Amino acid sequence: MSREWSKQWGAGMTRIALMVGVAVLASACSSSASGHPFGTKASPGAASTVRGLVATPTRQVFFLQWTVSGSNVAGALEEAALSADGAALVTESSAVAGTISGTSVTLHTKILSSSGAVSGTLQGSDLLLAIPQTNGSLATVRFSPGTAVEYNLAVAPLRASAQRTNLLDEYVERAARAAPPRDGGCVALLPGSRGGELHRHVPALLRALEELRRTRPRLRATLGAADAQAQKALSRTVLALGAHDVRVEIGVRAALADADAAWVASGTAVLETVLLGVPAIALYIVAPSVVWYGRRMQRRIVGGRFITLPNLVADKEIVPEYLQDDATPERLARAMDDLLADPARQRAHFPALRAALGEPGALDRCAAFAVKLASEGAA
Repeated sequence: MSREWSKQWGAGMTRIALMVGVAVLASACSSSASGHPFGTKASPGAASTVRGLVATPTRQVFFLQWTVSGSNVAGALEEAALSADGAALVTESSAVAGTISGTSVTLHTKILSSSGAVSGTLQGSDLLLAIPQTNGSLATVRFSPGTAVEYNLAVAPLRASAQRTNLLDEYVERAARAAPPRDGGCVALLPGSRGGELHRHVPALLRALEELRRTRPRLRATLGAADAQAQKALSRTVLALGAHDVRVEIGVRAALADADAAWVASGTAVLETVLLGVPAIALYIVAPSVVWYGRRMQRRIVGGRFITLPNLVADKEIVPEYLQDDATPERLARAMDDLLADPARQRAHFPALRAALGEPGALDRCAAFAVKLASEGAA
């Protein structure tokens, strides 16, 4: 499979998934309303299809839900806004009360005005509110018919902006290490977090560790656990399988802290490991009942070449992969021995891998793309 075809396939599948979401959204938007045409009361247990009005002024998103009884208005207003420094997303909700007379609307809600009423005008399906600003002026904000789904989609870019994280900044590559002594070193064992992964990977990795210690008797080891509960369970497993000198740590980073290299179950942890500058060997073992299906999916989706994220990103093998029957203790031990003897060979590919991950701002771009598709679908 070519790199370009892979990109097109991935983009196509992403678009299909988003379009399915848009179809659901459009269905929600088209559901009938009762009472006043500009809003209805929220249905219990159906928050995703609550009808109301959404406004998206700069750095803010509002969601107004209301019902009208005669000339009286009652409901609630939600606001999500970036803090002044843009570093946090602040959310607030408040009750709404007011009146409607013809096309004139008067609302009372502490979010929009702490000192009094906010006036507005109905314009077709929209509501235009004159909202007081901190400098004493009034800003006209347009509220258009929308749902809780659309509100959440509009909030997504703000949340991404507030929580913007450059993956490459978050995972700072440590300084290169020289190869450890020929009879020692430290390896991390990252078996995954799911029950099936632990059941199949932990015994294989502990046997590989035992095999490797035949040639590296002073080898130390850390085993990564997802949380405190997993740490206790893995500690019991280590004892039950007769392994020794294996320290069980919580989290990928803790397990990798002193590691010269790592065995890692294929998944995001492999990419995390290499971005932290730790050479890795990937493995994955599935239940025998799904081997055929897994191999078929591998051939059809990724061309049968790789399944590990660093290799898929680079479109070449950076991290050796040992899958299913290939993930024997002997092969895993031999591969790790070679990696510990010459870690620089794999590390030489790390700069290009980082460059291939692209520019910062992926969360913003994904959120903007989702909102754009949702807007097109709801139009």
